[in-house]
Amino acid sequence: MTDAIQGSAVHTLREISSSQLNPTGSVQFIYAMLQMELAQANKESALNKIDGIRAQQEASAEITEAINQLRNLRQGLKENDSKVTVSGNAQWTAACAVMDKYSISHNTDGNGQVMRTDLDTMIAPWRQHRRR
Repeated sequence: MTDAIQGSAVHTLREISSSQLNPTGSVQFIYAMLQMELAQANKESALNKIDGIRAQQEASAEITEAINQLRNLRQGLKENDSKVTVSGNAQWTAACAVMDKYSISHNTDGNGQVMRTDLDTMIAPWRQHRRR
């Protein structure tokens, strides 16, 4: 690849042959080109790491939201209630979608209800999954 800077051609290191360089500038030029290529490689590596961190943060936010939805369902129970009706509940549906995504089991009793203890059991794996 050849670019022009102020009227002179600039080549990448792979395009330069030793016959094109003068004796005093060749080492400095090669060193500068290597530094530029190294900087580009480091930049690409850093961008990949940033993308990975961003994906982890998004997953963590999603898991936190699901935990909060399950906790809200549990807090909605009265003291004497042992089950909460979840069929048609938007919070339950959203939490189930996230649990399915991360392969965390969730069950109802067949009548669209979940036991208080089952909600506690569902929340526990999330805490461990969020720490990973």
